[in-house]
Amino acid sequence: MDKIGMVVYPNGDYQPFGKIVYINDPYYINKSGHEEYFRKEILNSEEFANSNIQYDDEKYFYNNLIDFSLSGLSIILNNSQTESKMTFISYVPKEPTLEQLATIKNLLIAKRELLNSKNDIYEFQGDGYDDYLKYSDLNNYCMIKERQLSSHR
Repeated sequence: MDKIGMVVYPNGDYQPFGKIVYINDPYYINKSGHEEYFRKEILNSEEFANSNIQYDDEKYFYNNLIDFSLSGLSIILNNSQTESKMTFISYVPKEPTLEQLATIKNLLIAKRELLNSKNDIYEFQGDGYDDYLKYSDLNNYCMIKERQLSSHR
């Protein structure tokens, strides 16, 4: 995945952002770039504005991502330092929509590295940042959530 991250909205639309720069690249700067690209490409977008979710400048960037997941967005961040050692961190909603799950599953097919890499998947339960469930990978998260959604029909 050459993007530094993506946002998956409740309607199933997704918005990639940034460009990953690996540690061995001469243009690498000793920071992830997640916040910089998110601010430039996501916060100013029509899709994000339509989500009616507010970015809180008083909060740390990653705390905002937790709040976004609590508000229904899925955020997948490419946290890789090298192309051979891909890692991802995701903030996922407690109650995703079927459209979100379908999009995430399609991304798993299109972006095989999401399946074959180290993943840290966090589902926060409330305002306490230490109250979360952790999944082994996005595919496992999708399977569990699909089962939960089908049992509520």
